[in-house]
Amino acid sequence: MLLLLGTVFCLTGCGIEQHTDISVEKNTMDTTGKIYLTTLERAKFDVMKKLYHPTLQGKSLDEITWAQETKDGNTYQTVEQTRSFSVDDFAGNIVLDEDKFIIYSNKNGATITSVGLVGEILNQDPEFFRSVFSFDRNVLDTNGTLEGKNQVVFSTVEETKQNIIYACFTEKSAKCRRVEADAGRYTKKPRIKFKTDGIVMEIRADGQVYRPHIYYENPVLHRDYYDFDEEKTCQITVVLSSGYQKKFTFTYDKTAPKVLFKKNKLTVTDKNGIKKITLNGQKISNGKRITRKGEYKVKAWDNAGNLTNYCFKVK
Repeated sequence: MLLLLGTVFCLTGCGIEQHTDISVEKNTMDTTGKIYLTTLERAKFDVMKKLYHPTLQGKSLDEITWAQETKDGNTYQTVEQTRSFSVDDFAGNIVLDEDKFIIYSNKNGATITSVGLVGEILNQDPEFFRSVFSFDRNVLDTNGTLEGKNQVVFSTVEETKQNIIYACFTEKSAKCRRVEADAGRYTKKPRIKFKTDGIVMEIRADGQVYRPHIYYENPVLHRDYYDFDEEKTCQITVVLSSGYQKKFTFTYDKTAPKVLFKKNKLTVTDKNGIKKITLNGQKISNGKRITRKGEYKVKAWDNAGNLTNYCFKVK
């Protein structure tokens, strides 16, 4: 399997078979990808022989050695390539550690495990597809089909058109029932990040379902994040691969409190409530009357942490 994080590019009437050996300990992958074309479809490549494709080790199509193979009773022209790479080659899109292996899709939600052997030439689904992941440790949970103890298989094109492909190696991630947010009920941060030992499959907010795609432009949700686009209160449900769901309520507030001193009375107002008020460094109650002459400095925080500084004199 070659992880190009894009669509499967292939001619109609062809098939794709991919195998990936994954070393969790070394954080590396060794892949083999094979494409099957009927003789008729293979002939269509004649007009593209001079095209260069990097996944074929820099060879143009007329340099590729084609073989012949029978599969499911049909004879195909085949070509194969092998490659090794690090998870770091796909920064942000692949997570691989002692607990879990995750591939996140691209922003279009297209096929994640793309063979890439014919790359950007054509964009059509293959006739058959089989992608095999072999790990150097046992798999406890996956959204593919588990064969044996350490091999995960996706056998159709539709199975690979998911937002996430994952495998869990420990109960810590496979059966996780814990989600924490890096913000409280009220927040002045536009982005909320969720921390979990499990795998976030989707985030539900305001009647919308967000799945953790990797967005390259104007991100709304980036994996385990949720971004507010305006001040509001939002009900959010985080759903893990274990089936566990955690509900949160957040109010995004970036507006600082209003402070007014009038007729010797100090009043602080905020639509989401006041957390703390100090007068010359001393904590006071809202509505305090001040009659003694002098200069005063007020600090007022709302529940989201927004701060207002206010100075006045009593003559």
